Amino acid sequence: MLIECRNLTHAYLDEAQARRVTALSNLSLCIAAGEFVCVLGPSGCGKTTLLHLLAGFLLPTGGEVRCNGRPVRGPGPERAVVFQEPTLYPWLTAQGNIEFGLRAQGLSAPMAETRAQEYLALVGLDEFAHSRPYELSGGMKQRVALARALALQPSLLLMDEPFSALDTQTREELQEELLRIWAQQQTTIVFVTHNVEEAVYLGQRILVLTPRPARLRADVALNFQKSSDRYEGRLCSAKKAILAELMSEDGALGRTYSLATCHADDVGEGGLCLCHTEEVVPVHVPVSEESV
Repeated sequence: MLIECRNLTHAYLDEAQARRVTALSNLSLCIAAGEFVCVLGPSGCGKTTLLHLLAGFLLPTGGEVRCNGRPVRGPGPERAVVFQEPTLYPWLTAQGNIEFGLRAQGLSAPMAETRAQEYLALVGLDEFAHSRPYELSGGMKQRVALARALALQPSLLLMDEPFSALDTQTREELQEELLRIWAQQQTTIVFVTHNVEEAVYLGQRILVLTPRPARLRADVALNFQKSSDRYEGRLCSAKKAILAELMSEDGALGRTYSLATCHADDVGEGGLCLCHTEEVVPVHVPVSEESV
């Protein structure tokens, strides 16, 4: 396993209200190398706190985080983060922002320049290498931030709602760009979001968290071939299933199951259904040539 969280708990002191706040409670999970995992939960539930614990920006008050079998005691070059805001240095060019971290890691100037150019091309910004952040759109700046993180060649890429501030068209373009890069690079990605549609479209697995203090409500694997059509029947059905988990009030924790396409007699000839690990839940979806 690349990442293991064992009975992870984190609490902090809210000085304004003079009280102790528990952000996460007894949360355990594992993430394998090469997976694209989305962390989904309501606003304020502790998603970003979990990401910061994985990054080593925070230390847990209980339990532990392990990366490649070693305890996480602080930030490390094997774990890169893309934040909600691009956080670029305004006085550096797009290429200079990428080179900065590479030089800090000890790469020579020529090697840092070559790698920065390679990753700018990967995100489609090679023509803007010498532009400064104020000359770039919001989506372009987030592309630079993604290239900067990927250029470090980390084992784990942590993304904290990186597209939430973008308009719909730019957000969807960057989602598709991220999937293309993930398929090409096979970097392990943990992507925090509160958007169910985004989680279903991007993730292989979705970790559904409870309201604060965050606990793992469900670990859902999406074991079906996804279409590029965001409104394709299986994606819509998966979205409904995840929404049901998110809104559940039954108090159950730690459900682990997969959603997959299958043929079932009770759906009808050519129909599709979503298969729960323990039961088959029929979903009437018309079959198209693309989805068969």
